[in-house]
Amino acid sequence: GVGWSTGQARRLVLARAFVRPTDLLLLDEPFTGLDDEGRRLVAAAVRALPRSTTLVMVDHHELARELADHVLHLEPASAASGPGQRAPGEGPR
Repeated sequence: GVGWSTGQARRLVLARAFVRPTDLLLLDEPFTGLDDEGRRLVAAAVRALPRSTTLVMVDHHELARELADHVLHLEPASAASGPGQRAPGEGPR
């Protein structure tokens, strides 16, 4: 079999995601494990997406924020155990 490095395998998966036309593209940390050239290529592919494609990207890399139309910053999760549950010390609603 072919021995792919982690970076090569990641680039292949990303390339496949960008060549398939889709209305919704979900990317989980697409810049992780890529060198500067790889990040540049992913950013170019994001910019080339049709405006009709909705992209949801989860990433902490500065480049992700630069590419975004909207940014949602999430705070760390609470210790609540489920729907309707409050974290310890959290008062009534």
